Amino acid sequence: MSSISAPTREQLASHSFPGDKLRIALIVSGAVALGSYEAGALSALIGLVGSSKGRIVIDTIVGASAGSITGLLLAHALLTGQGLDDEQTLWVEQTDMERLLRGVRQPGRPRGPMSSSELEAWALGELGRTGQPVAGTEEIYAVFSVANLQGLTYLLSMHSKTEAVRADTYRDAVAFDFRPDTPADTWMRAMRAAIASSAHAFAFSAAWLDRDRAEYPPEIQWPPDTDGFWYTDGGTVYNEPFGFALDAVFSPEDMKLPARNFDEKDRLFLLIHPHPNDPLAKWPPGGGEPLFGRSSLRAFNMQREQSLYEDLQRLEKYNGRLRWRRDLEDRLREHGGAEEEWVVELAREVKRARNERLLATKGVSGSEDVTADEAIGVVLDAATGTSGKQLAWVETVSPEVDPRIRAGTARVRDLLAGEGLGHFLGFADERARRSDFRLGYENFREWWEGTPGKQGFRTLCDVEGAVPPRDWTGWDEFGSFSLKDVPSGKRWRWGLKLLWRYIREIRALFKGARKPSPRP
Repeated sequence: MSSISAPTREQLASHSFPGDKLRIALIVSGAVALGSYEAGALSALIGLVGSSKGRIVIDTIVGASAGSITGLLLAHALLTGQGLDDEQTLWVEQTDMERLLRGVRQPGRPRGPMSSSELEAWALGELGRTGQPVAGTEEIYAVFSVANLQGLTYLLSMHSKTEAVRADTYRDAVAFDFRPDTPADTWMRAMRAAIASSAHAFAFSAAWLDRDRAEYPPEIQWPPDTDGFWYTDGGTVYNEPFGFALDAVFSPEDMKLPARNFDEKDRLFLLIHPHPNDPLAKWPPGGGEPLFGRSSLRAFNMQREQSLYEDLQRLEKYNGRLRWRRDLEDRLREHGGAEEEWVVELAREVKRARNERLLATKGVSGSEDVTADEAIGVVLDAATGTSGKQLAWVETVSPEVDPRIRAGTARVRDLLAGEGLGHFLGFADERARRSDFRLGYENFREWWEGTPGKQGFRTLCDVEGAVPPRDWTGWDEFGSFSLKDVPSGKRWRWGLKLLWRYIREIRALFKGARKPSPRP
C-alpha cells in the first residue's frame, strides 16, 4: 500500500472542527503480526477517550484482517469498560508462533498450517465480560472486511430496469451495531466474523459464516439454497477498507445499519496504518529489465494500493461537492433565492417524492411542510445527493509520524521489528511485538499532540484530552529485527512443522478435495 502523507498542521489549522465533541471513524488496516503496532495505537486511543470525559467519541470502527480483531476488542472495551488492556494482552503476550502451531483444528473448519484455536478460546472469555461503558461512549458501528471465496454477483441497471449488466466481486463485509446492552451471542458472531476477516490465506484455513439475503442490497443475485459462504482474509481484496467507513458513516442503510443523525459539522476519519511503503521511485530498482518474479510480486501488490487511492479520490470529490453546494446556497440566499415561490414549491415536490419512497420501503412517512428559509437547502440536497452529509477530514497514524522519520534519520523498515517474512516475523518473538506495540503507542501520541514547535492536533480541535504517558522500562526498541534474532532451535522446530504441514496440504490438493466437515 502506498504511503499517505498526513496533512500539515498548517492545513489542519484552517479546518473548522466542532468545539464541543470530536467524532472519529476508525479504519484499521490488515497487518498480520503488525497487529501489535495497531494494538499499541488503539491502546493509546483508549486512554485518550478516557481522559476526554466524553468529548472524544469513537462511533465507527472498520477493520480488515488483524484490524478486525483489534477493532472488535476496542469496541468491546469502550462499551463495557472491561478489557482495557486486552489489546496488549492479545497482540504482545498471546499471539505467538508456539500457540499458532499448537492450536487444534476447529469443528466445521478445514485444516490449515496454523490454527488460532487457543487465541479464540482466550477471546471467547474476554468478550463474555460485561460492565459500564467508558464515559461518553454511544453505539458503535463495526464493519469487518472479508473476502468471499464464492463471490457475489451484482446485476447493475444501466439503461432500464429490465436491462442489467453482471458484475462479480469477492469483496464482502459483515456489519454490527454494538451497544452497551449488546447480548453475548452478538459478540460471539462478531468474533467469528473477525476470525474470518483475519484468516490469512497462506497460514489459516477458510472460515464459514452464516449469511442472510437481508444483509445484502437488492442488486445482489442471491445464489439458490445458500445460507452462507466460505471466507478468507478480508485484506486479500480490501486491506484498507476506507470505502466501508464512508458508507457506515454517511450511508449506513447501504450496510443495513440504522440511520444516525449527528449535530457536528465535521468528522474525522482516522486510518491506523502500520506499514506504509516507501515513496514511489524508478522501477525496477537499478534500471534494466525486471526479473519475472519481481514483476509478479509487484503486480500482486498493486490491487491493495489502488483500492485506497480510489477511496481517497472518492472522498476528495465528495468533500468538493459539499463545499460547492454550500457556496451555491450562500450565493442564492444573497440574491434572494429563498424568497422565490417556485423554489418553495420545488422543495415540497422533493419532500413528497421522499415520502413516497419511505412509504414504499419502510411503511412510514415524514413531514412535507417546508419553509421558505429551508427550501433552497432541500432542493440543493436533492440535486447533489448531499442530504445529511458532512465534510470529512482524514488523518493517518503510521510510523511516518515518528520524529526519526520526519528528521530523515530512519526509514519505516528501521523502526518496525515484526515486518519481515511478509509481516509474519512478529509472531516469532515477543520482543519484536513489544517493540512494535510501543512504537504504535508513541506514534499515536505524537500524532495527537503534534510535532515539536507546532500546534498540536488536540489544541486545533479544541477538544480536551491527552494520551497518558507510559513507563516503558523493559520495553526495548528493537527496530530492525530478523529471523536470526530467534534462537536456532525454535527456527528449526517451527520450520520442520510448517514444511510438513504445507507438504500435507499440497498432497491433499493433488488427491482431490476431502469430504467437507459439518459446518458449525
